[in-house]
Amino acid sequence: KLGQWASMRPDLFSPEVIQALATLRNQAPQHSEAHTRAMVRVAFGREVEDVFEAFTAEPCASGSVAQVHRARLRESFLEERGLEGLDFRDV
Repeated sequence: KLGQWASMRPDLFSPEVIQALATLRNQAPQHSEAHTRAMVRVAFGREVEDVFEAFTAEPCASGSVAQVHRARLRESFLEERGLEGLDFRDV
């Protein structure tokens, strides 16, 4: 995290250092699909297919704290939690 922060501080570090540290922000290693599926099971107690009607196995972003996948929740999953009708575009 310190390296990521430093990579955004050209007022403190040389361009060479900024360039070298920038890879910590935009080239973070991705974890496996199996790991992602295991984390969904831990978080929701269900398989990916039971939670999401659409889920891209390939992440669209990856950082030091999280990995991002495009997905669409199943309406039934929202209904079970009393969240039906919630418009996630506003979140």
